[in-house]
Amino acid sequence: MTHIENKNKFDFDCNVGEYICQDSSVGEAISSSLNLDKNCTVYVNEVVCNERLNLGGDDADYVLKIPRSLGCKVVFDDVPIHVRLEANKLEEKIDCLHHPDSIHLAHCISKNATMISNDKNLIKACNELSVPAFYLEDLLSGFYSLEKLRNLSKYFPITERTIISTENKIWGANAA
Repeated sequence: MTHIENKNKFDFDCNVGEYICQDSSVGEAISSSLNLDKNCTVYVNEVVCNERLNLGGDDADYVLKIPRSLGCKVVFDDVPIHVRLEANKLEEKIDCLHHPDSIHLAHCISKNATMISNDKNLIKACNELSVPAFYLEDLLSGFYSLEKLRNLSKYFPITERTIISTENKIWGANAA
């Protein structure tokens, strides 16, 4: 098991956000597994929200569904230039790391948070840098059907998009 230095701060990649938006019980299972509460913060960076839009989804899903299913504070955060520069350095340093995972990792490091991902290469990169990380399937084992998780579709039907600025927005579990 990975040592967690800060048990109240978490960051995740695009896939985790997609899983939560497809099935809110994924977020509830993450919350149960990690014992998240109102004192915990989950960071969702702008790259995660942009990927949602690229897949034809609605970023309003993130603003509404993620805090509600996790039951904790969620910060929708821009990625400043110094974090992007650090991401470039990480890509040069770690062979298995690529964009946008390098941004997720650099953002996680900048927040002193624990990474949650279903990308084995991102978890490997976290381990190489001693960044606390959880592989989503391991985290959910016993809390959520892994077969169901594997069957969640990555792509969504095209929906009307609602553009919401992610500039340091903080949404609580009761966001509506």
